[in-house]
Parts: sequence; C-alpha cells; structure tokens
Amino acid sequence: GVGKKHMGEILEAKRDGDFQSFEDIRKRVKLVPDPRKLIIRRIINEVMGKEKHRLFADA
Repeated sequence: GVGKKHMGEILEAKRDGDFQSFEDIRKRVKLVPDPRKLIIRRIINEVMGKEKHRLFADA
C-alpha cells in the first residue's frame, strides 16, 4: 500500500513537477514499480473507508 516511505518518495518526486502518466510515476518513484495497481488499490480502500487519510476519494 501507500505507507509513509512510499508517500515521502511520491511527494519528493512531485516537487519536480506534476506526473504525466503512470509510466512517469514508475520512472520517477523507484519504490513504486506498478503505480497503476497501487493507485487503484488505494482508491478502492479510500472508498471503502479503510484509509485514515484520503488522497483520491472525497468523503
């Protein structure tokens, strides 16, 4: 999932500019080899109320 380590690396990479695609995320964030799968799983967990903090889904 998206833990503190993943989140830190994602936010650090985003400082260099917005991500343009899943491939861009994969290239710039080494801890996330399959960003599509990670983001889909995160959205599902947010919608189901399993995440404390929401990144993609509104309450």
